[in-house]
Amino acid sequence: MVKEMMVLVRKSKLKQAISPSWMGGRMSLTANLGSVLRKKYNETLDKQHGDEELDFILPLFERQAKVSHVPKSDEFLIELINTKDGYHFFAYPFEGRQVHEIMAALIAYRLGRVQPISFSIAMNDYGFELLSEQPIPLDENSIKDLFSPVNLTDDIVASINATEMARRKFRDIACISGLVFQGYPGKYVANKHLQSSASLFFNVFSDYDKHNLLLRQSYDEAFYQQIEEPRLAAALHRVQASKVIIIKTDSYTPLCFPIKVDSLRDNMSSEELSQRIERMTSESEKRVQVKEKSKKMTIDCKGEQLILSNERAIYWPARKMLIISDLHIGKSAHFRKSGIQVPDAINHTDLQRLTTLMSEFNPENLLVTGDMFHNNINSDANAFMHWRNGYANLKVILIKGNHDNLKNEDYEALGIEVHQKELLLAPFRFIHDKPGEVDEYYNITGHIHPGVVIYGRAKQQLKFPCFYFGKHCAILPAFSVFTGLKILDAEQGDCFYAITPAKVVRV
Repeated sequence: MVKEMMVLVRKSKLKQAISPSWMGGRMSLTANLGSVLRKKYNETLDKQHGDEELDFILPLFERQAKVSHVPKSDEFLIELINTKDGYHFFAYPFEGRQVHEIMAALIAYRLGRVQPISFSIAMNDYGFELLSEQPIPLDENSIKDLFSPVNLTDDIVASINATEMARRKFRDIACISGLVFQGYPGKYVANKHLQSSASLFFNVFSDYDKHNLLLRQSYDEAFYQQIEEPRLAAALHRVQASKVIIIKTDSYTPLCFPIKVDSLRDNMSSEELSQRIERMTSESEKRVQVKEKSKKMTIDCKGEQLILSNERAIYWPARKMLIISDLHIGKSAHFRKSGIQVPDAINHTDLQRLTTLMSEFNPENLLVTGDMFHNNINSDANAFMHWRNGYANLKVILIKGNHDNLKNEDYEALGIEVHQKELLLAPFRFIHDKPGEVDEYYNITGHIHPGVVIYGRAKQQLKFPCFYFGKHCAILPAFSVFTGLKILDAEQGDCFYAITPAKVVRV
């Protein structure tokens, strides 16, 4: 009970306590504090100060001066370092994290206009880093043009659309608007789950509803709340009036090391997505010596030939069977019924992809390993009924999943043969959830929505849905685009086949 300025409590009899905690935050340097910081840097080496703290960190400054340079208040330092991680571009404006985040995106965008290139971006209150696996197209004679305040507003708008600032803002917007469920008091949803759900909605709106109000709000907040354009312009004018010092070194310096280990990173690219995927997956293909480069990949599993399609499906030629999982028909309509305006184009896209597969393989059987329908009969299910009428001779088989709650008469009306638990077609057992037994049958399941991350140099990474083949079980990717991904941990002997827009890649 709270009475005036006093809180009255009683001692709990529980053995374990729930302690409130604060995750902390970072307050960016102000313009005045940045100016004082630059001044203190000058005083440290000159020893013209009375601060004990500066005497304590003097060895760091001496080390910085030995391997690189300590910038004076009228100098602007840039360090270029080439390591096994890639090509590093460190700049030190001393304007605070918030300004550096925008400045880094701005410089990355301007460099990207010279040639298509991808960057990993890190920043702190002292400076920022651009890291690329390609040589950075930097003309040392035109550094000041790169940091020019000319066309600043237009370039900021262009660069912010290429970063993940809006995506991070969208998470808070999704939570406040009720788009994602945060949990109950004392039992909150984990942060990574909130981020995953918000990211899924962000991707769906970006692909299918670019004018969504919540999506536009995220860009507006990133632009008007996070971008301090007047401070950025002032910083760029100061760079124009400063002497630019460019240092090339083979190792990290004391000044760049805190930026290097900073955990908050963005990605920015002026490359086409297909170019990034081709470049990053080529290394994986070299490691596993893959020769096939079509949209499909043929593998042997338990003596049977299976064709993996980049449309998230398997074709089994011996049975003339197309196999998919987690179609989730009706999911977008179910969300709309709950007041969340998910575009209906998602369901049409999934059915169009299914039509493409039917034309490509001409199967006699369609097997869905669970979660064919997301909930009940709705407008999306009616669209599937119309699609089904166009394939009257197609045998549709469903192993019921946790979302398949239609009535038996609904399945009969759609011409779907339903199996409650499993379907045995030697040498395979088709189920929806994880296998409960290991015997002579090889289990093929779904439900998990498996994903894999492909890593490249310079902290570059791309996430894709995948086919997983383990010792006793294979897991199919979710067929619907309106699903998340669970990144699986690899064990000895496991095979992952990443599904990229252009092809299937073994990684």
